[in-house]
Amino acid sequence: MKKSDFKKYGLDYAVLSEEFDLEKIDSLRDLLDKMVHRTYTYAGLIEDLLQPDNVASMHEANFLRIHHTVKINDVYKELMKLNRQLLLFRLNFSEDKFKEVSKTYMLQWGKIKPELQIILTEMSDSWNKTVIHKQDGGYLG
Repeated sequence: MKKSDFKKYGLDYAVLSEEFDLEKIDSLRDLLDKMVHRTYTYAGLIEDLLQPDNVASMHEANFLRIHHTVKINDVYKELMKLNRQLLLFRLNFSEDKFKEVSKTYMLQWGKIKPELQIILTEMSDSWNKTVIHKQDGGYLG
């Protein structure tokens, strides 16, 4: 899509270009798909903290549960809600409604992003810290 196309749909090219590589987007559906993919990717990352199934996510989950369980649940909920709203819109795509949907997305993403940055920083920092694991002697296999 050309820069003028974004203006045609009432979209702020500068704001969107801060979040997405707009030069690789050929249509509004492509942009919507990038929005869906972003929310799904981060929701999956948070889901691994809530339901860890590998060593890395178990380590990070143990560390983060000590500090941020409520925040993690809230961020996951908001990401999933946003993702489902986008998927529903994708099923009933309308160029006329895209401006409204993208504006809502950017507002919600603007609230979620700082929380994700905190969580991701903590995930990264967890690898520099020691987590004490309690052994309860429960069922192991």
